[in-house]
Amino acid sequence: MKTDSHETNMKHEVKTNERMKHYKVICFLGVALLTWIDKAVLLNRLNEYNNVAAQVCTIYFTFALVSMLLGLTASSFPDSALCAKTVSSNGALQAFLFLNIVMHLHNIEFYPEFFHLGVSWMLTSLVFCIYWAM
Repeated sequence: MKTDSHETNMKHEVKTNERMKHYKVICFLGVALLTWIDKAVLLNRLNEYNNVAAQVCTIYFTFALVSMLLGLTASSFPDSALCAKTVSSNGALQAFLFLNIVMHLHNIEFYPEFFHLGVSWMLTSLVFCIYWAM
């Protein structure tokens, strides 16, 4: 009986380690994307349509960067980091959400109104967050 419990714990630990490795890669790619793209061009383009949205987006970019860096750190040191799995998961989620907003901002001129961009971004982010939480 103990052997089955021990084997189950070992399998769970292996799954967690694999998941942490994937979170690490996702966070790393998110940080790379955030540092690679020209955020000033995106924010200037957004500022032409709505300057409050540009200010909020600037705050979100900072939050996303901090989340991804914390996720990268937590997934690199899962044994010593506080709430490593949760922090890593949030960092990886922010990487995907950042990619979503960047894609929407790159296509801003194709939306008939700025409102449509906002709704599209919020709905796709909501769907992704619901799926991520499952």
